[in-house]
Amino acid sequence: MTHIDQFHIEDMMARCSVRGTSLHSEIPPPHNVIKIVSSCTSKPVTLDQRALKADKISDKQATNSNNNNNTSNNSGNNDNDSNSSSKSDECDQALDLTETVTIQQVPDGDGAPITLGRLYGVWTAPWTSLPEQISRAQRFTFDDRDVILVGYAKSGTHWLWEILHMLLRNKAEHCQTPKERLMLSFSTQEYFDMMATPRVFNTHAPFIALPIAIKSGRNKCKMVYILRNPKDLAVSYYHHLKAAKEFEYDGSFRGFLQLFIEGKVPGGSWFDFVLEWEQTLRNNPHLPILTVHYEDLKEDLGRELRKISSFLEIERSVQLYEAIARECSINRMREVDAALKDQFPVNISKTGKNFIYRKGVVGDWKNWFSVADNERFDCIIAEKLKNSQLRFRYEIKTHPECVHPPTGPEGELE
Repeated sequence: MTHIDQFHIEDMMARCSVRGTSLHSEIPPPHNVIKIVSSCTSKPVTLDQRALKADKISDKQATNSNNNNNTSNNSGNNDNDSNSSSKSDECDQALDLTETVTIQQVPDGDGAPITLGRLYGVWTAPWTSLPEQISRAQRFTFDDRDVILVGYAKSGTHWLWEILHMLLRNKAEHCQTPKERLMLSFSTQEYFDMMATPRVFNTHAPFIALPIAIKSGRNKCKMVYILRNPKDLAVSYYHHLKAAKEFEYDGSFRGFLQLFIEGKVPGGSWFDFVLEWEQTLRNNPHLPILTVHYEDLKEDLGRELRKISSFLEIERSVQLYEAIARECSINRMREVDAALKDQFPVNISKTGKNFIYRKGVVGDWKNWFSVADNERFDCIIAEKLKNSQLRFRYEIKTHPECVHPPTGPEGELE
């Protein structure tokens, strides 16, 4: 891989060993999870057993429903339409998840409480509507021209979502609809169907929680998966959760870092998330998924715009890339968000202002990690990712202000 991490795993493991650090004492045991074989990946995936039951039922019944529909189309027998409707009703019932979100006050590393939800052994936002939305999202369908953006929270999804929208529209114009309205966890099929295609959907979900139409390959949407180094991500998540009203959190970064390490944040463990997606990509090479890194976007946006355009099979001009770079700067996105877009409720902070866009830089973690915390976190990263091919960069050399993609001898994009 081309992404070189800022430390060698072996050296870090050696340094931890020399200091006598117990890596395993820093890493909590996994929650009540099992290793299962997904019908989509044919490989083990970590998932809570109760959530698995609903997922397996939904896959099976969605397949049965499709078979009934095909039989109906071939025979013209109206009875099969009734059977299909019955199967659909059964699917609805099976996905009416019985477990509810439990709201808990969870102490951070310093004892400061944060309000979280708990569902199927995973920490979530304290939203009681999550089971209903999980069920609903399993049945979402899409147009093959749509794009689905995937990433753990605070990986740069707001930024990349706006970029993808501009590339697909071939215009450096901001979408008046906020990203959250096209999140799989916040909306409905009826609302999605009112939007003009191609659309850019987004989610923070693991692969196994994506809609059945995507996992099964029935919808041929392209997916873009964004990764960000865990140090900057943790800092960004800290500020996000501290600013949002519903989490009622006012702890220190050091206290929050322990929550992040233990996966006691909405969405659960970052380590589990990236490792499961790594496995998904390895086990499903046929799926149209492009991986991009936040740090690469910040280092050379022109290069990454060309890569994304090639993946989406669209041709765009250098002028558009330059316009996108201007319109998607952090300051410009703050201005547009405040002036143009309706303020989605989850983005309202304790002060009543949108808090999504903070700094948007690589390396801000250096202002928040103490030397001791950084060494400890490096050891945990080394241990958790020791069998992974994932590599992250924690600083970059340049932050280009504008985009000038290289050209060939005749002025065409290379």
